[in-house]
Amino acid sequence: MNIIDDAISTEATRKNVRLMIPVMIHWAKTGHNEHTYGDLTHAIGKSKFSGIGHALYCCYRIQTKYISR
Repeated sequence: MNIIDDAISTEATRKNVRLMIPVMIHWAKTGHNEHTYGDLTHAIGKSKFSGIGHALYCCYRIQTKYISR
C-alpha cells in the first residue's frame, strides 16, 4: 500500500507532497520551526507555487489518517 497514492487523487499533488515531506521532517528534526511557505517552495525546487496550502493540507491528512493512529 502506498499511503500517498491512497490519500491524494492527483499526480501533481502527490509529487509535491513527496518533495515536501522529507524537507519538513528534516526541519522538524533539526529544530527549524520558523520557516515560511516561501522557504518550503524554494526547498522543493520551485520558484513559485500557488498550490502549497493544498499540498500542506494533504501532508496533514496523511499524518492524521495514517501515521498518528
